[in-house]
Amino acid sequence: VAFDKKGTLDNEDVLVLRESAVADLKAVLVSEPQNPEARRELTGLRASMKKKVGGQEVEQEAKKAAAGGAADGAGDSPFAGMFGDQQAMKERARGARERRLAEELNSKREAGNTAHRVGDYASAQRHYTEALRLDPKATGLLLNRAAARLMLEDYAGCHEDCQKAVELQPDLAKAYVRGAKSLQLQGNFGGAEELLEKGLEKVSRSDRAELETQLRGARAALQSLRRVEGFLRATLELSAAESRQAEMEGRQAHRLLDELDRQQMVPPSQTRPLRLRALLQTKEKPAEAQKLSEELLKESRSSGDVAADVWYWRGLALFGNGDRSSAKA
Repeated sequence: VAFDKKGTLDNEDVLVLRESAVADLKAVLVSEPQNPEARRELTGLRASMKKKVGGQEVEQEAKKAAAGGAADGAGDSPFAGMFGDQQAMKERARGARERRLAEELNSKREAGNTAHRVGDYASAQRHYTEALRLDPKATGLLLNRAAARLMLEDYAGCHEDCQKAVELQPDLAKAYVRGAKSLQLQGNFGGAEELLEKGLEKVSRSDRAELETQLRGARAALQSLRRVEGFLRATLELSAAESRQAEMEGRQAHRLLDELDRQQMVPPSQTRPLRLRALLQTKEKPAEAQKLSEELLKESRSSGDVAADVWYWRGLALFGNGDRSSAKA
């Protein structure tokens, strides 16, 4: 402070330098417990840090520090020589700020990692978001938050984080893999395939295998989904022979849907209506079909738009479970 007669250091620099000086003086006293100069300067620093830094108070404090040094026979401020010239002081302040920022960033990252490991994905997302406010360009943090959002079924948010990571680091393989999965789970298979193909042009040779595996999985999932749709009938008003064939195809559709759900490659919003149709086609689990039809109807109502086919399959589910009056209604 005494060196800064012209106000070239701002108040934040002053505070950072003081905190750094306190740490250094403590280190001196560990090795030299009886060092009188270190004790005197540490006492003075602690006292000055309790006061408000700004305006005339800083200037008066600087004068007191200089006067105290003269009374002790030092002739200069007790801070003299501690940091070197003013440029060195500013660099030291900047370094101290960067260290504090790095420590805070690492603390929030570790908190997010810990929460993610125990399955607390909401807390993990919050910690990663706080860390990203400190370093918005940290691709590792963006990927971590994308993973948490994927588990929270915030697929749009996951894709957004992966897109940002790709913009910052175009060869980041995990960003393409997670981004593609988030698109698949929104039912956007074309977008997922396009993103993975773009990634194959950017990532290193060693990372291509992961993207190729994801791309094959996405294409296989889309193929399975189309097969399921091919097995399912648009109507169940069938002849006896057609009905037997439909039941067999319904079982095949059911098995494919089980595999898709296991792989988590297709969003439940797409598989559950197909599963209802498969259940109705097999005629094997009428109670389960009725329950699923009720859930889908509630979901459609909550979205504000109930399509005609939802009512149709709901009616068939009720009829199949023996509730003919409700089915007619």
